[in-house]
Amino acid sequence: MANVQDLMEKDIFELLHIPDLPDDKKTEMLNIINETIQARVVARIAEAVSEEEAQQFSALAEKDDQEAMKKFLTDRQISLEQLALEEALNYRIELVETLDLATNSKES
Repeated sequence: MANVQDLMEKDIFELLHIPDLPDDKKTEMLNIINETIQARVVARIAEAVSEEEAQQFSALAEKDDQEAMKKFLTDRQISLEQLALEEALNYRIELVETLDLATNSKES
C-alpha cells in the first residue's frame, strides 16, 4: 500500500494505476468520488449535532445558503475543511486498499 504522503499528494489516477484513463472517464470518476466525499461529510456533520440541528443544516443546504451554513458550522466549532480532508484521505485509502486486495486476489 502507498504511504500517507503518497496518498495525500499523488493524483488519484496514479494511485489507482490508471493514469491513462480517458478524460471523460476521469471526469465521471471524479464526480462520483466528490459525491461520495460530500455525502460522508454531511453524515459526519449530522453525527456531530442534534437531530433538530441536523434538520436546520439540511434546510440551509437545500436553500444553498453558503453564509448561513458556514455560520452554523462555525458556531458549533465544526471545521468543514477538516472534515472534507479527513474524508477525502479516508476514501483514497479505501480505494487503494480495495485495488490492492483485488490485485492480490488475482495473483493468488
